[in-house]
Amino acid sequence: TLDRLALDPWLPDPALLATPDGMAAFLARAAAADADLRLQVAAASLRGLPFGRLILDAQSDAGRLTLRRLDAAPLGARLTASGVVGEGGRLSDGLLDLSIPDLAPWAALAPPGTFLAPLLRGPGTLSLSAAGPPDAVAFHLAAEGGGIRLEAQPTLALAARRLSGPVSLHHPGAPRLLETLGLPGAAPWLGDGSLSL
Repeated sequence: TLDRLALDPWLPDPALLATPDGMAAFLARAAAADADLRLQVAAASLRGLPFGRLILDAQSDAGRLTLRRLDAAPLGARLTASGVVGEGGRLSDGLLDLSIPDLAPWAALAPPGTFLAPLLRGPGTLSLSAAGPPDAVAFHLAAEGGGIRLEAQPTLALAARRLSGPVSLHHPGAPRLLETLGLPGAAPWLGDGSLSL
């Protein structure tokens, strides 16, 4: 139990986790030791970003890495996650939920010139589930924010870096969406109605 903790020294370099070999090596090292970790931090931070209160309950045992509970509050949001990584990097019961009362602080994290940045205001949610072996991790994603609802069911082949699967996008007012994105005057020629893709 800690008052404050900077997470940077304790986490691997994100560039390492971006490669299949790096991810496999990290998971193998994490699962090689038998450990049971219960961590509570009143104020955690990562790369200077406040993560608020952090609760972590995880275990590694016989090549199996179990995240029983992760609770954090990055930029005032509510993040919860859990899941199991077993032999061969097989993921099961992977769950992640993110509830954001105001997307505006998150807009500052978007790369400059991101065309969706004007939509990052108001509340937002993201729900993600994942399971499968590294060469066929099946995801279900549902996200809402700025009037847009996005749903996807992709399958990720980690080694091939290939993502494939259906994606759907919906917004209740197509002219309003185009105006927000910087294309005014669409209503006369587009008419009223929603956008579905």
